[in-house]
Amino acid sequence: MNWARHPITETEPLELGERGYIVRISDLRFERAGREHYFPSASVRLNRDLSIADMSFGEQDPPY
Repeated sequence: MNWARHPITETEPLELGERGYIVRISDLRFERAGREHYFPSASVRLNRDLSIADMSFGEQDPPY
């Protein structure tokens, strides 16, 4: 997160049947009206033990 001067995080639970969370991280400096998670952004999927199961970095949101 050293790239984020003004970080924003969004956390949401995984779909029913799965335990864990998706955490999306972006920076206010790069937010644009009508477009969320403008580069740079990161996403982390946490499993039920709150350990990192998967992560991505870039302009596109991950498929999960």
